[in-house]
Order: sequence, then C-alpha cells, then structure tokens
Amino acid sequence: GAMCYDSTNHTSFGIDNRTIYQIDLRLKSKASPGLHIQHMWLGTKEIFDDNTKVQYDQNDLQIQYYGIWMSKPSELRFQYRLMPTDTNWVSTEDERIIIPNIIPGDYEFQIRPTIEGRPFSISTFTRKISIKAAIWQSNWFWFFFAGIASSLFYLFLVQRNKKQAQLEALKTEKLKVELDVLKSQINPHFLFNSFNTLISIIEQSPEKAVSMVEKLSDFYRNILMHRQDELISLETELRTLEDYMYLLKERFGASIIFEFDIQNPKEFMIIPLTLQLLTENAVKHNNATKTNPLFINIFVRKDRLVIKNNKQLRTQLSPSTHFGLSSLSKRFLAITKNELTINEDIDTFTITIPLMRI
Repeated sequence: GAMCYDSTNHTSFGIDNRTIYQIDLRLKSKASPGLHIQHMWLGTKEIFDDNTKVQYDQNDLQIQYYGIWMSKPSELRFQYRLMPTDTNWVSTEDERIIIPNIIPGDYEFQIRPTIEGRPFSISTFTRKISIKAAIWQSNWFWFFFAGIASSLFYLFLVQRNKKQAQLEALKTEKLKVELDVLKSQINPHFLFNSFNTLISIIEQSPEKAVSMVEKLSDFYRNILMHRQDELISLETELRTLEDYMYLLKERFGASIIFEFDIQNPKEFMIIPLTLQLLTENAVKHNNATKTNPLFINIFVRKDRLVIKNNKQLRTQLSPSTHFGLSSLSKRFLAITKNELTINEDIDTFTITIPLMRI
C-alpha cells in the first residue's frame, strides 16, 4: 500500500482511499498494534454503529478485519468475545470471524489485538447489537397460546360430552324403537287378526295357508335379523315390506292398493323397518274398503323416498303402539343428518324420508 511521512515524524498507510493507521517511528517500541474493521454483518444487514437491531432470522454474526504491527507482524494475534454469552476471550489468527445461530437478546461484541499473548485494550473494538425474538418466542405469545389451547380443549370436552350424550340418547331411542316394533307386531290384535285370517284360509285352501305361514315366519325373521342394524339397503327393506304386504293382502284383499316407482333400490340405504312402520301407521289410522280402498304410493324422488296415502280417517282409532313419527325422525337425523318431513292436506298424508347412497 501507499505510505507517506509528515513533518511530525508520523508515517501513514492508506488502503481504499483512506488513512488506516498512523505510527510514530521514533516511538515504535511503545506504539500499540492497530485494528481495522473492514465489514461487519448481522445476517444480511451490515453494521456501522452501536445498537443495531435485526429480526430473529438475521442471527449470524460475521466480521472481517485486519491488524497492523510494524515491529513484529508475525506475532500479531486477536482475541474476541460476545458478551454476555462468552465470559472468556477466544484467541484466533484468522482475519474473519463467524458466530452463527445467535439466540435473540442484547449483546456486545468485542475484539482486540494481542502480541505474544499480551492484549491491547486500548485498541479494543466494540459493537452493541440486538436480535429481536420471533413472535412465538415471546412470553406473551405462549400465554396467549396456552389460553387458546385451554379454550379449545374445553370446547373439545364439551363437544365430546355432548356427542356422548347424543349417542346415549340415540341408543336409548333405538332400543325404544326396537321394543315398539316388536310390541306392534307381537301385540294380541295383530296376532289375532293374522291367525283368524290363517284359519279361514286353512279351511278354504291349505296350500295357501302354508304360504301365509311362511310369509309370517319370514316377516318376523327379518324383524329380528335387522333390528340391530343402523342402515340396510332399500332393496332389503322392500323385501321385508313384501312379506308384510302379503299379510295385509290376505286380511284386507283389494281394500289396500300399493303402488311403487323405485329404480335401482340397491343404490340406497335406509333405516330398517321404516316402510313397514309407516305402512302400518297408514293402515292403523285410515279406513280401507273395496269401495273406498286405501292407496299407498311409494316412490323415489331426488334421493328421497316418498310414502303417500289418501286420507280416510277412522272415527275410532285402534290402541296406539306409542311409536311416534318424532322418534323415527330423531333416528334419521342422528344417522343421516337429515330429518323426515311430513305434509298433510285435506285428502292426502305424505312422508318424505332422506336416503343415503351406497
């Protein structure tokens, strides 16, 4: 590099168009080593003065420097530390220092030259720096997070308890429905009417009586087989209804007329014994004669099953089985998330049931 000598007996050295060091050659034995800082970075930000603040992800410290000692250049060494992390000085011969992954906080970086292990504090370079903590590293964030987590856990417990209560209520409702189904079919009036019909058929046509007994047996077997199932195929439900229709036809003959419009029943699921219960409900509350038959229409429209009958209300109703449409609606709501709907006018009574596709 360039050198110059002035009238005060000082020799100056210049690098990068600026004076970097001056020494009095007359007192060279007493002069201190010089230290020049070229660059200092925190992450990608260059440091020029004290109290430099950076974000949490700019936490790599780099410093590039060099020292000058004209008497014994080969003896020149350096010591540095990052306070308060480092309490002891770290010695090095390198002219580049990298301290990576500094945790957030306030620090003071120090570096000084040494000769033969003797430090020169007069030439010590210091810089104060500050690294901000990430939002998730702050205390208030963890208090906030703990509050949110506690609230969510509380809501989870509330929802879980509510769900358990709903499941228990559904189980109770299901058991009640199963009991009502069995009661409705095993009650003395149903059996009495069925056996009376069977006796009259036996006298007239024994072979037909055998068929009726088989249908009656199939009907009760299907009730017991599917009473534990939450859903069965619509095709299976229609087979159970066929057995029930056969028994009704033997009792009422042409007084009850069924009409169906169902395509691809294998594609849909339904709660078991729904059709039988709703058909029984129509027969129970309406008159059915040859001159004024009871029409029961069953058809599918847009993933919903419709059961529709003409109204011919009885003047005296038969004893109730205590099975309500509200109970059936609750089961559909719990299992399919949809309720059945009831529409009634002067002439017709219609129930629409949600179906589930397989």
